[in-house]
Amino acid sequence: MNARVLRMLSDVALASTSASTFHEALSNSVRLICVALRWPVGHAFFADDSQPNDVILRSSGIWYLESPEEHAALKLVTTDFAPSAKGMPLSPQWRDDVRKVETFSRQKKASVSLNVAAAFNLPIVSNGKLVAVAEFFNNRPEPMNPEIIEVSAMLGVHLARAFQQFQESTPKYVSEQGVASIVLAERMAALTEMAANVAHEINNPLTIIMGHIKIIRGRLEKGEHKDVALAASLDVVERTLGRVADFVKSMRHFCTDASNEPFEIISVNDVIAQALSLCSSKMSATGCDVVVKSSVDEDARIRSRGPQVCQAVVFLLQNAMDAVESLPAKWIELVVTAEGERVIIRCTDSGNGIAKDIRAHMMEPFFTTKDVGKGTGLGLSSAKGIIENHAGTLSYDEQSAHTTFIIELPRAV
Repeated sequence: MNARVLRMLSDVALASTSASTFHEALSNSVRLICVALRWPVGHAFFADDSQPNDVILRSSGIWYLESPEEHAALKLVTTDFAPSAKGMPLSPQWRDDVRKVETFSRQKKASVSLNVAAAFNLPIVSNGKLVAVAEFFNNRPEPMNPEIIEVSAMLGVHLARAFQQFQESTPKYVSEQGVASIVLAERMAALTEMAANVAHEINNPLTIIMGHIKIIRGRLEKGEHKDVALAASLDVVERTLGRVADFVKSMRHFCTDASNEPFEIISVNDVIAQALSLCSSKMSATGCDVVVKSSVDEDARIRSRGPQVCQAVVFLLQNAMDAVESLPAKWIELVVTAEGERVIIRCTDSGNGIAKDIRAHMMEPFFTTKDVGKGTGLGLSSAKGIIENHAGTLSYDEQSAHTTFIIELPRAV
């Protein structure tokens, strides 16, 4: 998930936790989502279940209008509009252009142009019950953006959690751990940008040093200087710089915003190697042994949008290293296999599994069991989103004696 999206998630979550009512939390979220995505209209309905056999959506009065005059007609017909929620999908929905959708009844009720085209809505569901719907409009047609849908679903979970807390008369949905996770998520977004810049700055002097090494080696090979020790030292320097260059390349690739990149076919073994390279420093610092067992060859390939699958594997490795850091036996095993049309990556660590009450929430955004300052709660949810966007699955193996997560992806033909 790219830095801009992470920043939006953290901004919305932080604004929600600082609110004193659910109405305020939802209002803050609508405004921030519109600004972050550059969509000119945001609105929210509240669900009214006072009807005996139906739930009616009534305008909450929450609006974000970049240009109030331009969208006056939409606001007019929406304020007086109370649609039935019966049969409404309880997941984010996208319409490329509502002007071409006959069931968009507000268009029929408007006496003038609504000045909207693309639209998506975000249902907020608490304990299986629809409590609100946020809707967003663009003034131009736009094809569905899977990343926006994914992020909307994450925000829906967070807002549902806020609703539950306010319903329980909690003055503010905020805790020391929650605030720390949100702040750290914001820092993570900033660090992603910084890492890309650092990689660029390191790469320039590396290129110069490697160039001079080639000059010196060339002179040695021509017999201008005969120094066996110098030649051996050059070998060490060159190998070390090669490792640095590989790491910089991996880091720059990892920090790339791949949301708009096309899918490419890559070797699953290369994905694992790159992920291990990015995690090598933390492996050394934690003293964690990582073993890779791959029974597939270079013909085992998958489709990835830029470095995203590698990012998902990194998230799993980082999560595993954090989990085993305090254990006497610290190890991680990556097993890569191919079964039919699927490539499977099993990530197992020396932990004894995850408690049942945690499993139900562990892949939700901002959910974390780590100490304050130790994690953002975004790793597993981000990995899950990436893998599902690649037509795969990320699951927890309840039968394993140790903590095991399984990635399954379609094999590229």
